[in-house]
This record gives sequence, structure tokens and C-alpha cells, in this order.
Amino acid sequence: YWQTETGSHILTPLPGAVALKPGSGGMPCFGIVPVIVDDRGNELQGACAGKLMIKKSFPSIMRTVYGDHERFQKTYFSEL
Repeated sequence: YWQTETGSHILTPLPGAVALKPGSGGMPCFGIVPVIVDDRGNELQGACAGKLMIKKSFPSIMRTVYGDHERFQKTYFSEL
């Protein structure tokens, strides 16, 4: 699993190391710390539904929108 904003895969199976399941995102790549949060930003544990967030930044993740940091903040961080 990846998005343009992450700049690289963040969840992926490691072929030969873990069982592959079609449609599954797999395990976090090394250094990626994903969490699931509810609408108030509280971390959820176990099998749950919520928003996928990245807890800790990593080198390829998007940091701003060139020339418009306010737009970046509004687009990606205004909900929580």
C-alpha cells in the first residue's frame, strides 16, 4: 500500500518471508509506525475500523505543498 503523499510503499508483504494474501496490505515496511485512530484521534487497538495514520515521520513522506504550506496543513491536518 502506498499513496503519492508517502513517496514509497508503507505496507507491503515481504515475499518469501510472510504469507501472501490477495488484497491484503501486509505488514509495515521497516521504520513505518502506522496506527488506527477514531474520529477524535484516539489510537485503537486490535481488529477495528478508523483512520490509518502514520505515527512517526520517515524520509520520503510529503512535508509541504511547494509555495503553499497553509494549503498543506488545511488539506492533510484539518480533520483531527
